[in-house]
Amino acid sequence: MSETQNDVREIPIKIWLAEGEKLFGKDEKDWKFVCPNCGHIQSGKDFIELNKKGISDIKASTVVYFSCIGRFDTRIPEDKIGTIYDKKKKRPCNYTNGGLFNFAKTIVVDENGKRTSVFEFARGKKNG
Repeated sequence: MSETQNDVREIPIKIWLAEGEKLFGKDEKDWKFVCPNCGHIQSGKDFIELNKKGISDIKASTVVYFSCIGRFDTRIPEDKIGTIYDKKKKRPCNYTNGGLFNFAKTIVVDENGKRTSVFEFARGKKNG
């Protein structure tokens, strides 16, 4: 694990996975992540619920740690979705680590050296 001058840590994927399991258990659908833009806390189960309701067909495991669920929940009117420009921090928002701005403080490095920016684990936080 290493820190950079911007307080961004790089962590091997094995350690990151172990950290998630220690915090939330073996079922990765139960792991909770906090959006660095709006503070919304989400889990894979939240995305699966959108799938069940036919709201989104996005695969939870590909975005839960990377994009705020507001990008995919079409039940929320456009004016109620937060953006990186919101001063009131509406939740959830449409932020993604893959966009123009990257607020991630953790980068996970896989066995092949591929680096992925991830949301922080939601340690002891409740959504609200």
